[in-house]
Amino acid sequence: NRVSMSQKYGIIYAMLPKSGSSTARLMMREKFDGVEKRFKANQYNDTQLHNLTVFTFVRDPLSRFFASYDESFARTGPWQKGYRPKDGYRHPFPYLHDAFDSYQDYEDVFCPPETRTSRKECTQRQSQENGTLSARLSRFVWEWDGLDPFDDHLHLQVPLLMDRSTGRSIRVDEIYNTTAAKAGWEHLGRAHGIDLSSGVLHAKTHPRRFDVKFVSDKTKKRICELALLDYCCLNLPLPAECSGLFCKLTVTNATTPDGENQQSQSIQIEPLSHPQSSRK
Repeated sequence: NRVSMSQKYGIIYAMLPKSGSSTARLMMREKFDGVEKRFKANQYNDTQLHNLTVFTFVRDPLSRFFASYDESFARTGPWQKGYRPKDGYRHPFPYLHDAFDSYQDYEDVFCPPETRTSRKECTQRQSQENGTLSARLSRFVWEWDGLDPFDDHLHLQVPLLMDRSTGRSIRVDEIYNTTAAKAGWEHLGRAHGIDLSSGVLHAKTHPRRFDVKFVSDKTKKRICELALLDYCCLNLPLPAECSGLFCKLTVTNATTPDGENQQSQSIQIEPLSHPQSSRK
C-alpha cells in the first residue's frame, strides 16, 4: 500500500484509489506536511509508529466502481505505452477497446466532433456518448467474476486494507466516508491542530466518459454483488437498485492453545452470494 505519513502531526493516510485519494494526497501534502512512501502490512504495527493515527477514506462501492472502471479503461487503452499491440499486451476483455486505436478514436465517442469546436472542450464536458461505451461496461460487468482485475483501480477497498499473508485487517484507527469528506478533514484538523478555516482543498476531476443513464438497474445490482465484500465489511448501505443482496456473519468458538480451556471467538463477515462469470 502507498501511504502519506506526517510525523509532524502524527497521522498516516492509507491510500485507496478512487476513494477520495487524489484530494487526500493533496491535503496531506499541502496541509499536513505529509510524505508519501510504500508500506508493507506489518509496518502499520511498528512500535515506532504506535502513537500515529492511521486513517483512510472509503466510498460507496457502486459509485467507486464507475470511477474505477472509467480510469482503468483509459489507462489500459491500446494507445498507452505497455498496452499497445506492439508491446505484446493482450487485454483480457479486448472488446472494450474495439475500434479504438488511439485516444482520439475513444474521445470521438464521448465527445463527438459535431458537438465541439475544439478537443479542449472534451476535458471537462459531460459525456455525449450514445450508449456504446456503457454497453461495453455492462458486458464487462456480466462477464467478470470479480477476480484478477485487469487494472489496480478495480481492486475492492477491503482487500487493500488487509494483510495478504494473514487475511486480517491492517491497523486502521479512523475511517471516513467520502460523502462527508469535508467534515472528515475538519475533524482531522481539529484533532491534530491544523487550522482548516481557509477550506478543504480539492483535486481536479473530470466527468465520466460513459453515460451512466444507459446502465440498467439490473447491471447496477450486478456491480453491487461484485463489490459486496466492501458493502459488508465496511457496513455501507446498499443503493435502492441493489436490494436483495445480503451479508453473512459467522462466529466460531475456539479453545486457546495454552491448555487453560479458555474460549475465544473468531468473527467472519462475508457476502452471502458470489457472482459467476457469464462467459462460456
